[in-house]
Amino acid sequence: MNKALEKDLTKSILRWAALGVFAIGLITHAFSTMLFFDRLSDSARTRLAHAVEISANSTAEFLRSSAAVIWQVTSRTRAQKLLAALNNAQIDPDEYRTQSERILGDALSRSDHLRGIVRLNLNNTPVAAVGETIPRKFWPYRDAYDETVVVNGPFTLRNVVRMTVSAPILDNQGNRLGTDIGLFSLDQMAELLGTGNAPGKKDWGMDIYLVAAHEAELNFFTSAWNGVDPAAAMDPIVPVKPETLINQSENVSTLLNLNDGIQPIGQHVFAAQTLLDSGWRVLGRQSVQTLYGGLYQDITLTTAVTLLLAAAGSVALFLLVRRFTARLLAQMGGLRADVASSETKYRELIDGSIQGIIIHDNFRPLLVNKAWADIHGYGVDEVMGLDSVLPLIARGHRKPIQSFNKARLDGKPVPGRSEYQAINKDRDLVWVENLTKKIEWAGKKALQSTIIDITERKHQERRDASRREELEGLVARRTVELRQQNQDLERALQREREYNAVLDQFVSMASHEFRTPLTIIDSAARRIERKADSIEPKDVAQRTQKIRNAVQRMLILIESVLSSASMGAGKLKVEVQPFGLRELAETTCQRQQEVSPTHRINAKLDALPERFVGDPNLLDQVFSNLLSNAVKYAPDSPEIDVAGVTRGKNVSFSVSDHGVGIPAEEQAKLFDKFFRASTSTGIAGTGIGLNLVAQIVELHGGRIEVQSKEGQGSTFTVLLPIRTMEDYPQIPSKPAVEKSAA
Repeated sequence: MNKALEKDLTKSILRWAALGVFAIGLITHAFSTMLFFDRLSDSARTRLAHAVEISANSTAEFLRSSAAVIWQVTSRTRAQKLLAALNNAQIDPDEYRTQSERILGDALSRSDHLRGIVRLNLNNTPVAAVGETIPRKFWPYRDAYDETVVVNGPFTLRNVVRMTVSAPILDNQGNRLGTDIGLFSLDQMAELLGTGNAPGKKDWGMDIYLVAAHEAELNFFTSAWNGVDPAAAMDPIVPVKPETLINQSENVSTLLNLNDGIQPIGQHVFAAQTLLDSGWRVLGRQSVQTLYGGLYQDITLTTAVTLLLAAAGSVALFLLVRRFTARLLAQMGGLRADVASSETKYRELIDGSIQGIIIHDNFRPLLVNKAWADIHGYGVDEVMGLDSVLPLIARGHRKPIQSFNKARLDGKPVPGRSEYQAINKDRDLVWVENLTKKIEWAGKKALQSTIIDITERKHQERRDASRREELEGLVARRTVELRQQNQDLERALQREREYNAVLDQFVSMASHEFRTPLTIIDSAARRIERKADSIEPKDVAQRTQKIRNAVQRMLILIESVLSSASMGAGKLKVEVQPFGLRELAETTCQRQQEVSPTHRINAKLDALPERFVGDPNLLDQVFSNLLSNAVKYAPDSPEIDVAGVTRGKNVSFSVSDHGVGIPAEEQAKLFDKFFRASTSTGIAGTGIGLNLVAQIVELHGGRIEVQSKEGQGSTFTVLLPIRTMEDYPQIPSKPAVEKSAA
């Protein structure tokens, strides 16, 4: 290291040391000044507030004791009885005055600062008085409250400061009989206030005043003012005008609206505290110059001490740094030889490594070993002669490598390892794994990259990836097949379970349904058999009708079961032929009317076509099923309405009842096999009739609709397309009926 470098280093160290000491001095001075000033100013404000608080507590205690004196006078039983007698005209006023003034005089003699008492009757008229006279204008400015002690003052009376305290005289029921007004001397209170200077301490320059807290009181005191200037008289407890406490330019309400606590106004700082029991306020005043004047001397002293300490510290630090610099320069001379030796060993270590190592500055080679040059097919000297090794990186990998290297130099977190394709001297692509880190080389930032050839490993990875993709595809396809098979088996098993459950339910219902008509037939036949000789023709007709109804019911059940079974097995045949649709519908209605004499079937079928192509037997089952359901599910509503109309290329057949109806949430399942609505509980049925109806209608290319409200009845409407024989070579799998506007 040369002399110029050593000289520059010394100057730099000393310069920064001096700046550091100066900065520390400034910071210390600013911090100590702020801390010291805040603490001293808080102390000054606290002192003023504390003086006001002590005076307020003393004044409040004085007022409470004065109120207690009046309460002792008014609470005497003898005084209450005499005043009650006077109010009721049971005692002569003169006699009352004599007795009362004797009692009041005794109370006056027992108090050191009670100067006079006036007693008022219920009409606020004086009836007795002792001691100093209290002019009426100094009575409480408010009317005497029924149950409240009122403190009024302070005010000047005959050149002395006084206050009044009024208290109601109450009977045993709490009713006011009159009022006592006491006149008190404030000589003792004057001793409680004063200037706020603590005994034995220096003069703090405070003034403590007692003022009224309300505008009304202040106006009263001002009107009673006798012209004595309280500031000139140095009497702090006379009724103080706000003008004596604040600037003439300030409004009077500023003083009255002071919040309790510390508040600056103009050139003064005020402390206020309200006496809750009396409505008076104690004010403390101290000028800003007096309050903060001593702080500036303290701050000046603090500044001088801080600067003196900073100067002493600068001299000491300068001597210490100069000595340390000389020792440091001596040690650095010995380090130069160690660095040169380390560089030699480092070069030998790099050259002997089997990994490719290069040190570069923005891809300009600074040091490269033989292994790195061999991977790229160059000699070491050839690489060192290049301006940049960036062209030895494949084009598609250059920008990412450049971005990573820049981020490493900037100290940003990036992955240390990376893989890229390099270009060798023969222009072949070589895969390398790269590990780059930031180092310092010849006093500057540089990057050291270590690489290994991974070309063969990449080829093997590509072969492994291809084989893995084949296996994954095979496994995925087989998994999908197995999953599909499993889902199919689960659905089949679920359908089987549901079918078995429904079948069990159907067998139970069907057994009950077949047993009921057989029981009816057997009962009617036995009755006819028992009474064969004496039975009336009318009774025979009734029993025969029951047998016919039961047989009809069984026939419908059997036909429904057989048709449903044939439909499920795919063996039900639709034998289409021309027939009279209106005649079929009328016959079905008449047959149902015969077996249901308790109901009245109102049929309007004239609009149905005379000739229709379809299967009359299957359509007979449709009409019969709908009619029997209407009768069955409307046991208490005998009116059944049947209507048939032709709408364009469709015919419509509807059956309406006023029975139990079907819940809206169950109507979507109404045509499912074996399903029965919740409103059918207790009504016979198998649950296959409507399912069979829907399938027969669908075989004819039509559809069935239902409109129902629970408890109001239902309307089932069958819509069938008008076809010819040629339209039925194949039965459509879906309804082909056209939608109409009706």
